[in-house]
Amino acid sequence: MTTEPPWTHLGAVDVGGRDRTELRAALAGVGIALNESAEILLGLDAIEAGAGVLDLASATPADLGLAGGGSLPAIFAAASEQGLALCPLATAPFLRLVHREDESVDPELRRHRPPDGALHVASPLPPGGTDIPTGFYLRTVSGQRWLRGYRCDADYRLPPDAVFVFALEGARTRL
Repeated sequence: MTTEPPWTHLGAVDVGGRDRTELRAALAGVGIALNESAEILLGLDAIEAGAGVLDLASATPADLGLAGGGSLPAIFAAASEQGLALCPLATAPFLRLVHREDESVDPELRRHRPPDGALHVASPLPPGGTDIPTGFYLRTVSGQRWLRGYRCDADYRLPPDAVFVFALEGARTRL
């Protein structure tokens, strides 16, 4: 008997191959809005690292066995146990260029809680401590597609229904 994986396959995304200037122009060219935290992350060297194709999947903390939600370290560890890996930081802007998630049912942007309908791209925490945002999420509000950066510390508990995007382990193809 085969059991279904606890994640949803999203497909392959071509990541990399553009410098920061080209990537910003591509995002602007298709009307992607950025917040200040996303602008900071787009300025990091990691955005230009490595070109390749990633096979992506999405899962919530609850899908990964964390019924009460969990911190980023706990979520990332649970994902790893399911064959999911962290994505390079550059994944989020390239995913934003091609992915159209559902419209948010709650158009409010609130601090200190993940927005509904957001896709958090699971990536290693950028160097720089608390001065650098933690990572990216994708969201659509009132027809506007966003690439937003967020901040949280290692103790912050994300709810069980927060959606994360991971790479399938061993599914990366170098170009």
